Amino acid sequence: MTFPINPALERLAMSDTEKLTWDDVEQLCRRLFAQYPDMDPLDLPDDEVARMIAALPEFADGQHPKSGTTLDAVRSTWTEFYEGHI
Repeated sequence: MTFPINPALERLAMSDTEKLTWDDVEQLCRRLFAQYPDMDPLDLPDDEVARMIAALPEFADGQHPKSGTTLDAVRSTWTEFYEGHI
């Protein structure tokens, strides 16, 4: 499944030398929220969140995080954006 790129991501674009990895949780969440502002991350299965991250143009890491806690951190931070706390 492919995910369309939201024009709002243009404002968040990074240079070719600045790629995101699973360690860049806050930046990943900023981009996910910009791409999917009405999507509640708590409604998504882990595999779907991982696919959405891998589809981000700036993402340059493996398809799945090395640790399950990484997806938990992404979901928690993305939820903060979604609920307007960040």
